[in-house]
Amino acid sequence: MPLRPRIALLAALAATAAGPLSALTIRQVSTRDYSEEALTTISEIASGCESTGSRTYLRTDPAQKAGRYFIVDLDEAVSELPTGCSLLLEIIRGSDGLTEPLALPFSAATGSMGRALFVGLTDEAHSAETILAWRLTVRDATGREHAEAHSFLWEMPAE
Repeated sequence: MPLRPRIALLAALAATAAGPLSALTIRQVSTRDYSEEALTTISEIASGCESTGSRTYLRTDPAQKAGRYFIVDLDEAVSELPTGCSLLLEIIRGSDGLTEPLALPFSAATGSMGRALFVGLTDEAHSAETILAWRLTVRDATGREHAEAHSFLWEMPAE
């Protein structure tokens, strides 16, 4: 077998052995507060059904829109991720300084399944809460971590 086909075969085997999420990267995370009105489209008012446009939403309370959102930019589409993936959002609250984990399965997401996730803290317990630090982790069905991003304060030592 000539050298080039052998190299291509070895590269293909290495890529499949690494698994489907081995190269997943969280490119950027930003936060923003959204009101109910800001997330309601004209077509939604006319039809009565939520129109997500080109956005993919994960919310702590799927029935509520308003709240603080983490906009998570991935390097691949959510629809390309294997079944059973979830996002673990850990927050350190300003009220008590405790770390609280929130697990959000991608199967609960609504929308286009693009490359950005809008992760909303929309339930009453979290929407008005002051967040000191946060960490986001993408996990597969077995719990293995594939991508992680965190705020600057997440790494600060506790005093």
